[in-house]
Amino acid sequence: MTQRAWSVNGLAAELGLDRRTVAKRLALATPHSVAPDGSPRWLLPEAVKALFAIQDDRRRIDFDEARQRKVAAEAQLAELELARQRGEVVAIEDVGVELEQRYAAVRARLMAMPPKLAPLLCPDEPATAQSMIEAAVVEALAELSERELDGLEH
Repeated sequence: MTQRAWSVNGLAAELGLDRRTVAKRLALATPHSVAPDGSPRWLLPEAVKALFAIQDDRRRIDFDEARQRKVAAEAQLAELELARQRGEVVAIEDVGVELEQRYAAVRARLMAMPPKLAPLLCPDEPATAQSMIEAAVVEALAELSERELDGLEH
C-alpha cells in the first residue's frame, strides 16, 4: 500500500486545524515530496509529528511556567506566614478591631471631660460651660471621623 502525500490544505481540512497554523508548523519540517505545481507534500505520520510536537512544546512551556508561578506563590505564602508568626505582619481585620476599640476608648474619655471640667472652669454657671465644652468635643470628634473616612477613600 502506497502512502499518500498531503498538502497543507489537505492536512488542515483532515485534522480540523487552521491552514495558516498548519503551514507555520510545517515550515520547519522537511517535506516528503513536491507536487507538480511546486507545493510541498508530507506523509501523514511525519506531518502529525511535526504539527503536534510544537504544540506539545508549547504545552510543556506553559506547564513549566505555571509550575514556576505556583512554586513562587507558595514561597510567598510561606514567607508571609513566617512573618505573621514573628509578629511582623497582622491581618487587616485584627487592626480594624484594635483601632475601633481604641477609638471607642478615646471617645469615651473625651466625652467624660465636660462634666468634670465645667465646674472647675466656670463654677458660677457649670451647665453652660459643660454644654460649650461638649459642643467643642463633639465637633472635634466629628472632624476626626470625617478625616478618617477621607483617608480610607484614597
